[in-house]
Amino acid sequence: MNVGHGMGGERHIETVHPDHTRVVSWARHAGYVERPLRPGYVSRTYLAGTRTYVHVYRAYVYRGVTYYRYVPGVYYGRRFYGWAWNPWPAAAVFAWRWRGTPWFDYYAGYFAPAPAYPTAALWLTDYLLAENLQRAYAEQDGPPPATSPGGNLLTPEVKDQIADEVRLQIGAEYAAANQTASQPAPAADQTPVGLDPNQRIFVVSTPLTVNEGTGECGLTPGDVIARTNYTTISARNTVSVKVLASKPGDCPVNSAAEVDLTALQEMHNQFLEVVDNGLRMLAESQSKDGLPAGPPAEMRQAAEGQAAPDSFDSVDSALAEQQQEANQALQEIRQPGSGG
Repeated sequence: MNVGHGMGGERHIETVHPDHTRVVSWARHAGYVERPLRPGYVSRTYLAGTRTYVHVYRAYVYRGVTYYRYVPGVYYGRRFYGWAWNPWPAAAVFAWRWRGTPWFDYYAGYFAPAPAYPTAALWLTDYLLAENLQRAYAEQDGPPPATSPGGNLLTPEVKDQIADEVRLQIGAEYAAANQTASQPAPAADQTPVGLDPNQRIFVVSTPLTVNEGTGECGLTPGDVIARTNYTTISARNTVSVKVLASKPGDCPVNSAAEVDLTALQEMHNQFLEVVDNGLRMLAESQSKDGLPAGPPAEMRQAAEGQAAPDSFDSVDSALAEQQQEANQALQEIRQPGSGG
């Protein structure tokens, strides 16, 4: 069992069992159970409050470290990808349903949705940021805060950089969806996404404590970082990044830090997952709430990304047991004479 504590009191617990099942939790009802699926692949059944969902990941090894890359569960038709990739005929004014919710009001000094959306990529960017800020709000230590911390608003320039990454992902998924049987299967990843020169911007998805140079500081979901070194890995398996946007109390904007490559991979996985969820929402919400009409989605399942989820009760029980074991271990460590 590995128990990590964030700067804001967050706790991240990881347990690996003899059968290679991995249990990861960051709250009583938030985490996942990971199981081997087939050679080179694992499935993760996530628990988020009162619901579960499953994703598939491809495992690969780089310099002795195992990384997991998200595998899409669905693909769409060529015209739908084109509609999502290209500018829309007219900017859409969308009615987000989370306006007026506690998390949205709390982060009003940091995040504001765009007044209109000329592209699906910018709409997906706000969707991605909103998903991570909801997570940051839910994972804060103690009762929900009563007042907003204020802060510096996420700039349009930072959002545009994220939107560029979103468009790259839409293009990559389009290419993967339209491979024919005569084409060779994509090669296994050779290097982590944190070293891919095409992937520079990352949206933080889980609390991290990083070394800023003058000391430690925290990053929480919804902060935005940019990789500044494309080739060098430190002896600690970290790469250099710069903070582009952060909430009050987190690492300051423009500060330099070191982030582990495995953490960058998990950020990118969550980015891919949320973009896929957003594409599904776009497919289901055309001509609604201000969105323009588009071509038929022609959604189809991707066999490589399918897995049966664990039951809600089994995942909930595994996370509860892990939380109890972590509490007991920490109490034993703190006992007098334990050396802890």
